[in-house]
Amino acid sequence: MSKKNIFNKITTALATSTALSLAFMVDLPKAKAFSLIQEDLFFGRNIAGGQEVSQKEFQAFVNGVITPRFPSGLTIFDANGQFQHSTGKLIEEPAKVVTLFRENTPTNEVSISEIVRAYRKQFNQESVLQVANFDELAVSFDLGEDLFNNSSVPKLIQTDLFFGRNIPGDGEVSQSEFQAFVDSVITPRFPSGLTIFDANGQFQDSTGIIIEEPSKVISLIFEDTLDNETSINQIIEAYLQQFSQESVLTVVDEDIRVRFVESEPVPEPSSVTGALLFSTLIVACRLKKKEHKHR
Repeated sequence: MSKKNIFNKITTALATSTALSLAFMVDLPKAKAFSLIQEDLFFGRNIAGGQEVSQKEFQAFVNGVITPRFPSGLTIFDANGQFQHSTGKLIEEPAKVVTLFRENTPTNEVSISEIVRAYRKQFNQESVLQVANFDELAVSFDLGEDLFNNSSVPKLIQTDLFFGRNIPGDGEVSQSEFQAFVDSVITPRFPSGLTIFDANGQFQDSTGIIIEEPSKVISLIFEDTLDNETSINQIIEAYLQQFSQESVLTVVDEDIRVRFVESEPVPEPSSVTGALLFSTLIVACRLKKKEHKHR
């Protein structure tokens, strides 16, 4: 992948979107929340000579190279890279974004380097873009874990909820059932907005078997208050009971900045009575300090 390729992954707080992804479904010890870093790896799929890394080839790479090094779990997003060449021509490239939540250790750094080298060699790539988020992330499978700081002055935080859809006995939470759950349980508690991602969880169990599960990921941006923390616990408890689930993965990032950009009102040219009221476009995006590397 060219070093000029930059892939932007944007989460909006006041819109609902669907993405093709593999959800981070980590089999973590149910003890207490702990801090991790987030690592995003951006893999271009174009191959010199007009070829392309297929879905099957990439999945085989994930299964054979990435998952054995990070067996607890990962997330894969379908994406498209795009940049403008010096000639003015737009260059587009299909891509995959792999998100990992991992401990910041030398061993894991070596594993990341091995993954990047293997991909570049196997698929004749120039580079893999690496973005590391060193915020302290609180991660837990337990209901009622104290993941929120509950600041004296409420601030906006991001909370991602990972809902598995398999039901014991070979059942599955359907699309309509999950949407009904969102409409009746989640949205009333967070009416300002949320983001829904279609996903499949993947991790490797102790026997080496790769386990996959269809899932849904809900991303929320809200104030760090006791009421909102209670609402999150109520949502998780409701899902566990309604769909016979063992757990819901919760990832909380308290170190974010959010900006709401409002469009300027534009007077109608022919108006003689002054400016008219225009609707406001509100877009929320995470503004975070991250470390970018091309390898």
